Order: sequence, then structure tokens, then C-alpha cells
Amino acid sequence: MKQKDTYNRRAVGSRLKERRRQLGWTREYVAGKIGLGEKYYGDIERGYCGMSIETLIGLTRLMGFTMDGLIYGEKEGKQGLKKEDVLLKNLENLPEQAQDCCVQMLLLFMEGLGAAKQ
Repeated sequence: MKQKDTYNRRAVGSRLKERRRQLGWTREYVAGKIGLGEKYYGDIERGYCGMSIETLIGLTRLMGFTMDGLIYGEKEGKQGLKKEDVLLKNLENLPEQAQDCCVQMLLLFMEGLGAAKQ
């Protein structure tokens, strides 16, 4: 009998958990964004279960992974997401009006620091 190729579910779950924390998101938030129950998503993070290709695609898009990066741990930058990537990922998930408001607030804050460039 041929042995099945598989992936390390615990390692994948660990990468998902680390990225989710970098982004400042809850498990409930991630699960809701990709249409999963929080418990099922939590089981994926803990490495208790695998996922469908649809779930894999949703998670890679939402969290900014490549599929190789998520499944095999290919290095996408040793320190994870850059600060600007974290900011952009969070902004992308807001309605357009809220995005505009956040950008204006950030620019005002930076202007107060003497660091804003428009």
C-alpha cells in the first residue's frame, strides 16, 4: 500500500496562530471572514484537523501567506509580516469609509510627530 503524502498540521496551525496574533485578530474574527465556525478554525490552529482547499485558499488570501509558505513553511521573511503589511491587511478588511478615516487619523498623528509626507 502506497503511503499518503501529507503535511504537518501542527506546524500549519502554528503558522496560522502566529500570523493571526501578528495581525491582532481573534480566532472568531478569522473564522468569520472565511466562513468557518470558531471551534473548527481553532482545531485547525491546534493541528487537530486538516482543511479543504477552499479553506486553504481563504486563509492564504486573508492572512497574506503563499500556499507554500503556509503548508511547507517556506520562508516569507523570517520576522513574519512587516509593520506596513500588518497595517494594510487590517485596513483591507474595513469598509472603504472606515479605511479613509483611519488613513486621515494616521496622517494627522504623523503630522503631529512631524513625520507625515503626503
